[in-house]
Amino acid sequence: NYLTVVQNVSFAAIYPSGDAGHEQAATSFLTGLNVENANGRNPGQGASTGDVIRQNGNGFSLDRMIAAKSSAPLKALMMTVGVSSYTDRFAGAFCPVQLMTNLSWEGKTADFDGQQLRNPADAFKRLVSSGLKASGGAPPPPAGPSPKISVLDAVQGDLGALMGSLGAADKQVMYGYLGALRQVEVDLKANVGPPVPGAGACTPPNQSIQNGYTSNTDIQYSTVTQSTRQLVEIMALAFQCGITDVSTLMLSFDYNTIPGQQFNAAYGVNNVNQQSYHNASHYRSDGASPNGLQALQGIDDWHSAQVAYLAKLLLATADSDGRTVLDNTAVLFGSGMGDSDQHSYDHLFRFLVGKGGGLNPGANGKVVDGGNSGNTAHARLLQSIAGGFGITTTVGMSGGNTIAGVVG
Repeated sequence: NYLTVVQNVSFAAIYPSGDAGHEQAATSFLTGLNVENANGRNPGQGASTGDVIRQNGNGFSLDRMIAAKSSAPLKALMMTVGVSSYTDRFAGAFCPVQLMTNLSWEGKTADFDGQQLRNPADAFKRLVSSGLKASGGAPPPPAGPSPKISVLDAVQGDLGALMGSLGAADKQVMYGYLGALRQVEVDLKANVGPPVPGAGACTPPNQSIQNGYTSNTDIQYSTVTQSTRQLVEIMALAFQCGITDVSTLMLSFDYNTIPGQQFNAAYGVNNVNQQSYHNASHYRSDGASPNGLQALQGIDDWHSAQVAYLAKLLLATADSDGRTVLDNTAVLFGSGMGDSDQHSYDHLFRFLVGKGGGLNPGANGKVVDGGNSGNTAHARLLQSIAGGFGITTTVGMSGGNTIAGVVG
């Protein structure tokens, strides 16, 4: 009852495109834009293999659009599992451009590679610097408007007397109401639109768990599951404590190469003689081992398990409105390509988890058909999600059009 599956989602037919198909995957995921070379041609128009260098438009990615409406201390928490555009910590990766390893964009070439947090230690430090107490105590309340313009401050004495006469349950309701009023004041001051639900009872992890985060500075494939789950926990903590309203986490990237014999240890895929995520994804060609499809399925299962772990954490966390954090959150999950062996962007699947942003999967979940027409379904899905957050700006190549049934 928290799952919306969007199937039959296509995007911008760019194949047969050689390796340029890989530069498209991450770049288009939240922008809904194609990629192009210096001459303004995209791979579907005959751009040469691997020479694409930028987006084919100046649009913002969806996460940046939502973050622009937020008044949280940290606009966005951007994380990736250990990779960099020019240096792969796992060694041997071919990654010629930043297009492959960045989900967030603000313009044709403006990515956020320098702000990507690549290990739990850096991610936890970012939360602490944004207001989370490193000692395990509660963080300070989010900064409100100036006392000179706050209606609530003007009636502080009356509120204190009222609170003294209320029981515990009524106090919780009143605090929620006052928090909502304070958020309205902040939103009016910043002109950022409707308020986002506030954080629940913030419970930072104990010192032992914090030590585990702060000591994890180098993700290795032999321990990638532990490190990734720590990043997921940090994301959930950031939402719970109101540090940020927006986060991205990139679990893998095109041309990811796994050194030595760590493939099995990383993804739990047994009896597979495979050392390259990329080659496994070409399960019928390009030198993939006979067990390439088995390896690819194992990686896909691993990716899905990390999203399930995030959903479980958010579902177990109370928010300030009495619902769970998952009730107030929209999680978008999906792969870069449809059929990776063909570099195909047809028949993509997208999974939405949660009930935030107007999502309403009903009692038994929901399956929505994207239509796969005109190679714009992926961009129209992003436009649909944007609408649920009150964003009317055109997203990527959607033309302002949406997919019926995704929101509402």
